[in-house]
Amino acid sequence: MYMPIKTQLQTMLENTDLYDIICATRETNSNGFIKDITDGKYRSITENIQGSFLTLSFNCDGVPVFKSSKSSMWPTLFVINEVPLSVRKSNVLMASLWFGRSDKPPMSVLLTPFVNEVKTLSRDGFYWKYNGETMLMKVFALLFISDAVARPLVQKFNQFNGAYGCGFCLQEGKVVERGRGTARVYKFEQPLLRQAQETLQHAEMAIHQGKPVFGVKGVSLLFDLPYFNVIDCVVPEYMHCVLLGVARQLATLWFDTKFHTKDFYLGMQRNEINRRLLQIQPPCNFARVPRSIDVRKFWKAHEWLAWLVYYSVPVLWALMHEQYFVNWCRLVGAIGLLSSECVSTEDLASAQQMLEKFVSDMEPLYGLEHVSFNIHSCVHMTQAVTNWGPLWAQSAFQFEAFNGVLLRLIKSSNAVVMQICNSYLKIRNMPLYEKEIMHTAITPINKLYSAMKDNSKEVCYLEDSVQALGPCKTHPVSRSHFIALHSVLEVVKQNMIARYYNCVAVNKKVFHASSNKRITLRNSNTAILNTGDFFTVESYLVLDNSSTCFAIGRFLTIVSDHAAICRDREVKLGHLVLVNIVPGHLVAIPASSLKNKCVFIKTTNAHYAVVGLPTNPYDLNG
Repeated sequence: MYMPIKTQLQTMLENTDLYDIICATRETNSNGFIKDITDGKYRSITENIQGSFLTLSFNCDGVPVFKSSKSSMWPTLFVINEVPLSVRKSNVLMASLWFGRSDKPPMSVLLTPFVNEVKTLSRDGFYWKYNGETMLMKVFALLFISDAVARPLVQKFNQFNGAYGCGFCLQEGKVVERGRGTARVYKFEQPLLRQAQETLQHAEMAIHQGKPVFGVKGVSLLFDLPYFNVIDCVVPEYMHCVLLGVARQLATLWFDTKFHTKDFYLGMQRNEINRRLLQIQPPCNFARVPRSIDVRKFWKAHEWLAWLVYYSVPVLWALMHEQYFVNWCRLVGAIGLLSSECVSTEDLASAQQMLEKFVSDMEPLYGLEHVSFNIHSCVHMTQAVTNWGPLWAQSAFQFEAFNGVLLRLIKSSNAVVMQICNSYLKIRNMPLYEKEIMHTAITPINKLYSAMKDNSKEVCYLEDSVQALGPCKTHPVSRSHFIALHSVLEVVKQNMIARYYNCVAVNKKVFHASSNKRITLRNSNTAILNTGDFFTVESYLVLDNSSTCFAIGRFLTIVSDHAAICRDREVKLGHLVLVNIVPGHLVAIPASSLKNKCVFIKTTNAHYAVVGLPTNPYDLNG
């Protein structure tokens, strides 16, 4: 089933504020940092395009549908690159859908309509109305995001377990024994990178010779897309490669009993690792709370992300041999840098250095048989960020989440494609229905529709950037809070009455207080302030006849010796900070100074804890 891109984009542009968001995003200055897809190779590709245009990132992947059969669906999904990720995630569109009993469709059947329409739209564009004015918009597909299974099918390359199976370089790989079978591994080296024109020559040679040439099996349909580079416009996709690949692979090496004779085996420390892991209380924006390492085969990608970037270093600290711990910290530090909200040139250089050292040390530490394709792909991550923005901007999280939405549209095993497409089109046309119908609806219906869309808590608007959430308790200010208020107010009257809240939103970011006893598995009260200090909030109060909200709590002191976490000075773990948690004086600060929630992780030392800074506002949102 194919659904035209043109019609869907017309509906969105004419019935939402999407075009205003696009214009505002294009005016944003990156100041030399890499902040999104539009800050890398995008600029050099689009600088010669005349008139108004949109660019797309697209995805194609298989999704199992029924547990009792091999039936699968392959949707072709796409998003608009010129809007922020938060908008992209809520506006994933579907161009085509294939459903069948085999696990893989013919790619020519699946992609030909998509490629043909993009070619037409890039040449002729489409017309749409904006404030009564008719406008022309052209469309280009610039980025293909997929895992290592679907990617070579679309590119017409060998799979990762075949000779020259890497789609980014010309390293052949080597077949070695692993377990009871064999596996293709990639010994660390500096290989030649693939070039698009050279790849086209290899494809034509492969057709002529009837066999792959340097891993290229034929001419991909992607060669027909205007401005699309079949090598540089494809990314390794770190969700599958690093989180579900490298992180899971190394966890298997550490905890699988068949490696119990190896120096890297951690099975004997399993109980202590589980104890440390399960006591972590992540902030409320994390999709899931930690689960035992014993059930890691059920972990989702978000759990592997939290483990890799935040939990693993403090959990494994002092339990793992130093050389293995330092090697792991290199991967953690590099992914932390590459998934930052803003990536600098210095970050790129540091990340590449750490990733190359991580990959090169895998053979002496774990053995050549474990230098897998996913391990090898890590050396290409930095170039992908240089081309297409931070890792969160080019990951498959948004597409995988939408695949879950599509699966929930299936109600029976009959006419699966029609079920999905009919429900999908109803959802996508909801803004159009609202625009046509709700402005003439009677008041009770309008109120009902507004209530159905609004699921927010009770809100009390205080300052421009601060809102108190939920009910409050009004009572006299306690003596300890009375003393704390002296740090921000010159005059504090005795017997003052205050409204106490358990939850506030500062610049649309929700912070809790430790006094909130209803929340037991989360810690959303440890924050970094606008000043860069760390603060843990006990409660929020608003004095009577005032609109200023104060956070009552204690400062956390940064331990100056950051090498206490990792002894290798070349390893940069800037998002993990060691703090002193010896209780200090209770003080008050304006709630508006709260900047971001942090991950608070206790260590075996009662005086210290590790605070994990959010690398970006997107990855771990539930």
